[in-house]
Amino acid sequence: MQDKIKIHATCKELETLFLTYIEDIKEVSGKKMNFKEIKNPESIPNPKEYLMKLLLKENIIYGQKVAREIASQVDISKLEKRSKNFRRLYKIINNLAV
Repeated sequence: MQDKIKIHATCKELETLFLTYIEDIKEVSGKKMNFKEIKNPESIPNPKEYLMKLLLKENIIYGQKVAREIASQVDISKLEKRSKNFRRLYKIINNLAV
């Protein structure tokens, strides 16, 4: 029997996923941030640069430490609801586990 291989690229940059659920970013600094919900973060041409500028307005320099903090706050179930690409990836990964 021939094995099936599925390839799926979730997004251009990891930051696209961070921007998908902006609430998780708000909690990084421990202060109230005034970020507005982004309707379609997957359409942002350079999500890393966008996120860097967004955080810099709050005097937060984006780097590995901040990325880890954001990633630790991400709620996968919420991300799955908001990102079509992530939802596809999550489904593929779950199917591989079966």
